Amino acid sequence: MSGARTVERRRAPQLARRYARALRAELAGQVRLITLYGSRARGDAHAGSDYDFLVVLDSPTQKERETVMATGAQLLLETDQLCTALVYSPEQWEQVQQSPLGWNILREGVEL
Repeated sequence: MSGARTVERRRAPQLARRYARALRAELAGQVRLITLYGSRARGDAHAGSDYDFLVVLDSPTQKERETVMATGAQLLLETDQLCTALVYSPEQWEQVQQSPLGWNILREGVEL
């Protein structure tokens, strides 16, 4: 479904792994895919770079989207690191894969 690079989880930044664990705990059974993309995934981030995530949920509701945002906000408070996420259903993600954004995520993303 994803096409993103699959690498060993230990190679992903610790904060990204923490974010993915927190989302899976909060949204048990809904998470289909969490992918880190952007400069943190490419390995060319600088100190102020944010963490960009793709989150694919079975059928994302407003409450689940708010949970994703709240998880990022909590990490911001705890670590002073900004985590942003694009939340899609599997069908929406299939469509996004046909766009330049989707191509970049597929090319550089690291599945968590």
